[in-house]
Amino acid sequence: MTSLPPLLKAHIYEFGEKQPLYIRTSLEGNIAFHGVLLKAKPCVNLSKVLWDKQINGLWEYQTGFGATMEDSSLVIDGLLDSGWPHSLLRNSVKCLVDSFFSKKDKAFHTVFNGRSNYWLGPSLEANAFAVYLIDALEYSELNSFRNNALAYLLKQPFSSLGWKSRWFQQHSITNYYVLRALHSAKAKDINLIPILIQLLQGQSIDGSWDASILNTSLNSLCVSLLAELIPSGFKASLLPLNPYTATEMARKWLATDAGQTKQNDPILYYWYDNVKPNSTFNQKYFYHVEDIGEIGLGWRTFAMSENGHKGTSKN
Repeated sequence: MTSLPPLLKAHIYEFGEKQPLYIRTSLEGNIAFHGVLLKAKPCVNLSKVLWDKQINGLWEYQTGFGATMEDSSLVIDGLLDSGWPHSLLRNSVKCLVDSFFSKKDKAFHTVFNGRSNYWLGPSLEANAFAVYLIDALEYSELNSFRNNALAYLLKQPFSSLGWKSRWFQQHSITNYYVLRALHSAKAKDINLIPILIQLLQGQSIDGSWDASILNTSLNSLCVSLLAELIPSGFKASLLPLNPYTATEMARKWLATDAGQTKQNDPILYYWYDNVKPNSTFNQKYFYHVEDIGEIGLGWRTFAMSENGHKGTSKN
């Protein structure tokens, strides 16, 4: 089977009884995040390679890690944008329902058997992916699961910064997936204006957010989604900046040398527990995971294309 290169580097620490201990840095993420690259730039060969790496219709983050809801969804999302047959993708989405939907919680989980207790329970991104993918594939037979996932999203708290993730370090990543799901569901009955104002106020004069390719790309996509989600009666003149102007400023920054140079933005953070027999101390191994540069550039390509074709209303 064709191998794919890792897209992330993980800085690994052990949480000792007295202080954290750095262990090593290793490369990981050789499957799921290739879905982001595929989403950015459809490629027949990469589509075929990713399809061949499925495990009973689902995908892993890294070889040997086991399939999860979010990792599978990243690949399905990329395959969807690459033009992969919808009939095959519907089968994989049905596998998501069968493997990760909790009848008790009426929501999707990342996994049901995690290596730490905090892994368990419904996941924000898992439910956002479910809403979007079921809508995008027009899989009406799964609408009851989609509606449950949407109801879960609508009940989750958020601030002017957006939503807090269990897995992603950057608000911009989680915000994009949640807002995309709300946009797909045409959910205009929640007050998202504070998030839009925060984003517009946080944009630098050069058009970037934090001089970050990843954040500038995703935040510009979020601005576009928010501009369509805010109530039609809201006066754009009350915003600190016109959303169309903000996305154009972002596009111009992404076209500069600074907007095209690989960066090591944080992507994930997670830990797992290592329970020692006959010990009262529960070891934790913490992973601080950064992009080696390709994921950010993938989002850049996608954002440039999306905002270039769709834009945001000038009115």
